[in-house]
Amino acid sequence: MLTFPSNQRVFLACGTTDLCKSIDGLAAIVQESFGLNLFTSGLFVFCNRTCDKLKLLIIRCGLSNSAFKHCRRVLLDKR
Repeated sequence: MLTFPSNQRVFLACGTTDLCKSIDGLAAIVQESFGLNLFTSGLFVFCNRTCDKLKLLIIRCGLSNSAFKHCRRVLLDKR
């Protein structure tokens, strides 16, 4: 289970994303599609073409202007 602070901003990517992309590939989408820099803390959610998998990119920025990037895959049960 993932837990996030109550003030966590969540961004949903519209459309489909190639989930083979690495953390850096998803970060490039954040910069280009969302128009945000990588020092914007947030949870970015990407979906594959069949909508049965999600990839989460979590960016947390510290006081030292460094970004922590973490990627997690989520499988959805489509019953």
